[in-house]
Amino acid sequence: MEKYIEDRLKELCDEKSKYFSKIIKIINNPNPKNYEYAEVHHIIPRSIDDKLIKDKNNLISLSAYNHIMIHYYYYKCAKSESLITKCKAMFFFVGWGLPSEQRLNNLSEKEAKKVAKLLEKEKMNTCKKFICLETNKIYGNLTYCSKELKLNNLHLALTGKIGCCGGYHFIYCDDERLKTMSNEEIINEIDSTIKLRRKEKRKHMFTDEWRNKISKAHSGKEFICLETNEIFTNQTECCNKYNICKSELCNMLNKHQYHRTDKLHFVYTDEKGNKSNEDCLNEINEHVLETNGNLNRYNAKQVICYETNVIYKSTSEAVRQTKIQGIANACLHNTSCAGGYHWFFIDENIDREKYVKEHPIVYINNKVVCLETRKIYNSVEEVSKEFNVSKGAIISVCNHKTIKCAKHHFLYEREYLTKTENEIQTILNKNSKDTQKEIKALYNKMVSDGTWDKENNGWNRFQKYYKENIA
Repeated sequence: MEKYIEDRLKELCDEKSKYFSKIIKIINNPNPKNYEYAEVHHIIPRSIDDKLIKDKNNLISLSAYNHIMIHYYYYKCAKSESLITKCKAMFFFVGWGLPSEQRLNNLSEKEAKKVAKLLEKEKMNTCKKFICLETNKIYGNLTYCSKELKLNNLHLALTGKIGCCGGYHFIYCDDERLKTMSNEEIINEIDSTIKLRRKEKRKHMFTDEWRNKISKAHSGKEFICLETNEIFTNQTECCNKYNICKSELCNMLNKHQYHRTDKLHFVYTDEKGNKSNEDCLNEINEHVLETNGNLNRYNAKQVICYETNVIYKSTSEAVRQTKIQGIANACLHNTSCAGGYHWFFIDENIDREKYVKEHPIVYINNKVVCLETRKIYNSVEEVSKEFNVSKGAIISVCNHKTIKCAKHHFLYEREYLTKTENEIQTILNKNSKDTQKEIKALYNKMVSDGTWDKENNGWNRFQKYYKENIA
């Protein structure tokens, strides 16, 4: 186990507890009892730290028994109440049908082991085993197999939606074909059935009318090769002769995209007109140099930043250099500015000074204040990094949808400056129980007044109504 994961685990759990040592024993010696069926476990839970979800050092494969027991140990030695509630949910999820919450609080370790053994047997019996036809190895778990062979979309291969996954073919062990056919014959049958399925899907697309339209669109127009001076009327004939990809030829003719100047160049005879081949080639080379490799943007327009007076070749180049999103929308005037700057196309006929005066830059104060420490943070992201909580949780506190987050109260600075000290103290002294009492009192009042229909709507709908409209 890596040191940074161990340190994070010590922050979440009580080191002195006997259950913490058992957690580390399982992590250091996972040793699944049955490798045919193994489950992937996150050492630091996904709901607590989003950054470690895709970290390979945070993932281990455990047997069903060890997986259930490690969640039980998490529940027993967790420090905070939020972690305990999450561990309850995780323990129920892993254990499928474990006892109720009251029973879980009084559940001893011996009883938990009995439950884990029973559930492991159920999982082993209910899991459907499958075989890899190339390696002839049997698996009982999708996640374990995909992790071992580094595969994606394994479930699609098993359901028959795709033929192979990462070069491997899979079928369930109860398939009758394994008794009568060899692995090679089954692989050929799978591939042939998928090819037939694809042809049947495309039958309605490739009608005679569609083929006639395509042939007229591509074969009727003449185009010329500038190097060989040969004229063609059919694109497929030209591609076969010069060994060129058809999509590349279409891009040259229709979109003027010349990705490689050392290859042959083609132009429609109508567009060429009376120009010589050398003049056309010079124009193409100039176009390639102007675009500076940005060939997908043939119609790219130059962009200028009003404040810095810097010119960029295109909106995409401006985004790459400044790392500011929304420049294209600002140039199209869907938004007034982007990144605190005004942006314009150079060839645009507009009075820039007038536009800037009419659309001034509005700076939104998104600074956050922690009411306990009175510390000011520049953004919500900065708060989330320090307290290790999600941005949404902090925003909900700042918008008065929830009271606390990470045992602290937060307000936007613009609202904090309008509050008096007494108002801040009332916010600090406010608890979730008090707010619940207020909501219930308001609910009873509205029911007695007749403004809220208790029979049709009820208490749960009133809570949603309170959060959306009153809170």
